[in-house]
Amino acid sequence: MAGTGGASVYVTDRSNRPKLCHNGVSTERLSTFMSSSIAANTQPEPYKRWLCSVCGIIYDEAKGWPEEGLAAGTRWDDVPLNWCCPDCGAIKDDFDMIDISEAGA
Repeated sequence: MAGTGGASVYVTDRSNRPKLCHNGVSTERLSTFMSSSIAANTQPEPYKRWLCSVCGIIYDEAKGWPEEGLAAGTRWDDVPLNWCCPDCGAIKDDFDMIDISEAGA
């Protein structure tokens, strides 16, 4: 059974569940295609370094600070807001992102 509504067509599969098709492409195929296309075009953002403007210590996202509870690969956005610099106690807002090339790496 099929009904039309603009470019979308509603059909039922063998179990009689309605499926929305767009220009003849099933939702499953469209979802698989979109997921693979997005994955193929998405590059992970490079890790950044953050400099404490109070004491100068650098937080490297790639290395993390495991002894402070921040595993390697922890992005700055995932560091808790109540986290403090292990050297001087500065709050997260006291850190500034620095370009890795500026850090000499």
